[in-house]
Amino acid sequence: MIKTIIDNYFQNDDQKTGLMLLSLPTGSGKTHNVINSIYDRIPSLAQHQKVFFITNLKKNLDLEKLEGCYRAAGRGQDYQNEVLQIKSNADYIQKILEIQIPEQFKKESYRKLVKIINDLKRTEGYIKKSQDPHVGHIFRDNKDKILGDIRLKLEPEFRKFISSELKKNFNTPNQKLDAIKNNSTYQWIGELYPSVYTKERKVFFLSMKKFLSQHATLIEPSYHFLNNPITENAVIVLDEFDSTKDTVSNHYIEEALNYRGEILSTFKQIRSGLNNEQISKKIIISKGPIKEQLEALRHEANRIYDEFLLNLSYKTNEGDIDRNRNFLFHSDTFISILSKSKDYIRTTPNIAEGNNMLISFESHDRYNKNANYQIDVSLYSLLRQVNNFIRRFRRTVFLWAQTLVSDTMNASDQGGGEPQIEKIISTIYYDFSLTEDVVHFLMKDIEGRYTSRKKEKQPLRDTSFYANGFNYYEFIDDEEHSTTTNFGYTELNDTPEKWLLKISMRAKVLGISATAQIESVLCNYDIPFLKDQLGSNFLLLENSEQKKLEANFKKEMEAYHNGRVTVRVNVIDEAVIRLQQSITDQFMDLLEDIDEAESESIKLSHLLSNLSNTENREYISHRYLNLFRVLKYFLRNSDMESLLVLNMPLPKMDHPAFDETYIRKFFEQIILHHSADGQLTNAELVILNSQDFDSKKDELLQKLGKGSKVAVLSSYLTIGAGQNLQYLVPESNSCFSIQPNKQTDKRNQTKDFDGLYLGDITYNVLSSSQLFKNQATGSEKELLKYLFQIESLYENSEISPAKKREFVKEVFTKYSNGSTGKVYTDMSLYDLKSTRLALTKTVIQSVGRICRTFNKKSNIHIYTTKSVLEKLDDTSINHKLLNPEMDALFLEQAAQHMKTPVQQPEQEWKASKISSRGKQAIMEILAGDWDTEKMTLWNDLRNLVLSNPTACAEIVDVNPLMKQLYIAGDVPLNKYFFAQRSDFSEVRISLKSSSLAQFKYSLSEPEQKYNYISEVSETETRLSHLLDFPGMSQFFEKNGWATQFEEQPYILSPVLFHNIYKGSLGEVAGKFILEQSAIALKPITDPDKFEFFDYEVADSPDVYIDFKHWKETFTANHGQMIQAISKKMEKIGAKKVFIINLLGEGNYTIHENEGIIEIPYLWHKENGINHKAIQLLGGK
Repeated sequence: MIKTIIDNYFQNDDQKTGLMLLSLPTGSGKTHNVINSIYDRIPSLAQHQKVFFITNLKKNLDLEKLEGCYRAAGRGQDYQNEVLQIKSNADYIQKILEIQIPEQFKKESYRKLVKIINDLKRTEGYIKKSQDPHVGHIFRDNKDKILGDIRLKLEPEFRKFISSELKKNFNTPNQKLDAIKNNSTYQWIGELYPSVYTKERKVFFLSMKKFLSQHATLIEPSYHFLNNPITENAVIVLDEFDSTKDTVSNHYIEEALNYRGEILSTFKQIRSGLNNEQISKKIIISKGPIKEQLEALRHEANRIYDEFLLNLSYKTNEGDIDRNRNFLFHSDTFISILSKSKDYIRTTPNIAEGNNMLISFESHDRYNKNANYQIDVSLYSLLRQVNNFIRRFRRTVFLWAQTLVSDTMNASDQGGGEPQIEKIISTIYYDFSLTEDVVHFLMKDIEGRYTSRKKEKQPLRDTSFYANGFNYYEFIDDEEHSTTTNFGYTELNDTPEKWLLKISMRAKVLGISATAQIESVLCNYDIPFLKDQLGSNFLLLENSEQKKLEANFKKEMEAYHNGRVTVRVNVIDEAVIRLQQSITDQFMDLLEDIDEAESESIKLSHLLSNLSNTENREYISHRYLNLFRVLKYFLRNSDMESLLVLNMPLPKMDHPAFDETYIRKFFEQIILHHSADGQLTNAELVILNSQDFDSKKDELLQKLGKGSKVAVLSSYLTIGAGQNLQYLVPESNSCFSIQPNKQTDKRNQTKDFDGLYLGDITYNVLSSSQLFKNQATGSEKELLKYLFQIESLYENSEISPAKKREFVKEVFTKYSNGSTGKVYTDMSLYDLKSTRLALTKTVIQSVGRICRTFNKKSNIHIYTTKSVLEKLDDTSINHKLLNPEMDALFLEQAAQHMKTPVQQPEQEWKASKISSRGKQAIMEILAGDWDTEKMTLWNDLRNLVLSNPTACAEIVDVNPLMKQLYIAGDVPLNKYFFAQRSDFSEVRISLKSSSLAQFKYSLSEPEQKYNYISEVSETETRLSHLLDFPGMSQFFEKNGWATQFEEQPYILSPVLFHNIYKGSLGEVAGKFILEQSAIALKPITDPDKFEFFDYEVADSPDVYIDFKHWKETFTANHGQMIQAISKKMEKIGAKKVFIINLLGEGNYTIHENEGIIEIPYLWHKENGINHKAIQLLGGK
């Protein structure tokens, strides 16, 4: 049944791209069936169509199985011509000693390689022979150094030499490949570097890390698989699907750390290049669109430069510089991490003293006191606009390169796509006279910007974390920057979700894993996000297929249901916790001798005295004693011959937190106490760690296959997903097959461990107290990992905006100060849905290590702790496709009533996030110059909100603008309350408060200082008052605009309500009122004047109207407003501007000053229309 499902997906040529996930239990034959389906797909592959099998673990690359399929079909000779295992070139080169290479290629680079690979072989021999752990460690370090030298220097040098020799004699990739295949002088190259045959092969096996890296074939420029035609319409299998996310995120983190720059100097260099006429001539050639785009970039760069006074240097106030590092973090909003716990940044011209822009860090009160809006500039706005400009510049240069490739190159002959683009992009950058470090910084993310198949264009840019990542700036003030502050810039703008979307839009992707659909953003891709983005291209099993899978699996596991196999779960510390036993009492239970128990208690106490003050001694003693209890159970159970013990840490020598020597001595002590007639003389304790893992594992499995009684200590991370620990069935073993009719199945040839211990599981990455623990200052890679996870939780609405801000500030402070930083630990993180499911995934995959075969003992023993059991969560888990061993844990959890509540994502947090991002999207529309497309989008948005202040799900689901900008309630609603600051950059929303007073009471102390606290409602708009004007209601109905806020599942976000709806409402209502008095207005359609004001008076050129929808309680800086209006008038040549407030309640007079006429109201709820205003407007 599994193969049929996979075949249907692979063979469906109408479904060329998409993502299908198969969550099947460990041992159900996922990989076996995938390999068979790949083989069956090969004959019907279209020309140039490829198949990729990708896994995190190289050991899971089951090439032997596929080769067996070829041989079984009598096509053994075709295997070598169709299948290729892609390795790193550093792996390939290690075969150089086995290959006959012509003398003409044995140059210096060759001789160096031969020497160092001989050194590598000798070192590997020493490691195998070494009995002393310390000496072995030295040899392993030396091996790592040798491999690093090969990978980073010696292999690339040799490969470069070979490539240059090929280039001297052959012009095209095809000519080079033909020589390698048929010319004896070059045939050795294909033997040493089989990747030269990439284009000719059909099926590829490779690691996830290799798939993400550049692929070098020697005969053409290197490329990324994601962007090369080789993956277009390919079939791609992602083995252990969910675990690949960590590999992808690590790849992008390393990339972010390798490509960094200084943001303002980068911008200034680009601007200088744009303004250089000689450079422009190189770029433009004869292309009209390129010339226009170049001019637009130049105009935008000069505007930013002038507006933010970048002719002056920016310098931090000396009084704000101390030993602490200062940062600005930015995703959807800015978060400042400043010295002396300041939160605000004020930037103002300092012409008199330093002829610079002075940056001051200030408290809330001091900032409000000192702010001068007439001369201050916003550093946030500067950095945001410069960042957006650099993004636009990168994208435009990329488009130029695409144009030049299509005009000047034959892509099919030269290798296609990315290689030429990358070369041309760098050439263009250098043509702009950019320095090497700036070019290096700008070259980042070519992979992210290149896709041959694009998703249907969205009206607004996706501002989510998954689409944009995050960035941060560091204020650099040191001796080298005494007169200016540099802004070190780190950007992580690619995410695993973004990567998976791209590959799923250009290829047919199959994700397989026991936990492929687990909905935790900490250990898997965001499944709901992918479903939403891919739509019908996210494929789910048909209900009938799902039921057949479940029925087949139940039949396969029949032995568990009829009682032939029993899973026994033992919560080993339940009684200890319940009885509150002391350490001595626990040793008494273990050793059954009071003197020895007291002696061991003293030994353990002495060992723990060597721990640092930050480590939890009680917890660590608990871990030791739990382990000892499990080992005792194992040794006393004659039916249990193998036990796998998993904890978070691995035992190490001289490591008090989990000391290998102490554990081994106690194991021997238990044997002495409980051995009867020498039955336990063959019992062993084996520690399986990452050092020489494969050789140690092979030796272990041989012991087990010979019938030795072995307890294996390892860690969750070491064993991980996909590790195979089954072993040959010993002759004396009493196990039996639960599927005796499938004797040819490999699962009947080996057996699993008899028992498993699941020690406590922590998710340390969520605790900043665990970060940077042993360093004076922290690892930036750790910092990025932590930020990645916090952003993912925020994206999934599992933490609030306020909590995200708190965590970001905390981790940057900890990163800057190292171990001296203040630590804030929020244990509620461990109750989040994603955290609990991450723990559950770890358990599922660990249990899977003993579920790989059909040979079972009648009793399977699983030991665990109360902490693990109570935190298991079965959300998004199908119990009908769950190994019986895992299901037994859930049943035990239910029987003991141990499940603790999971904190679910909050709708209000999601609403606040949508509002903040809506502000960002609106600002991007307003930024820069208007064109027809942007003007149409703006008008469409205004009409949309007028028609739908609230909306039903059916409307929202088909409208991209509404999906991005509207918020949803748990129940239908037509009002809610909010608080905001920084012009809606930060918003706190309450969908549940019954009154404004109740909402204000619920605000935290920082939130009570927000600039504006109000509500979104029909009452707030005074819509009914407007509709009282004669004919207004009919006018709204005619245009399809709402005349009330109906209760619906969706409603306008605060920024949409305040910045667009209320303004649009005022404009259309004001225009209608004036036109009833024969004052005709016309829309502003000139892009150079658009949105400066609302309308132009029809018969009076250069006379403009700007409607306001202010309440009498509204306050504004009048002088600042008049100054802004005057600047706009000057810019577009306006003679007069009427500033008209729509509705009034009191009695106010009309004011006129230098062409600006302020009308306090147009329509009064008691006095009716303002006739004086109409008369004044009539006279213009």
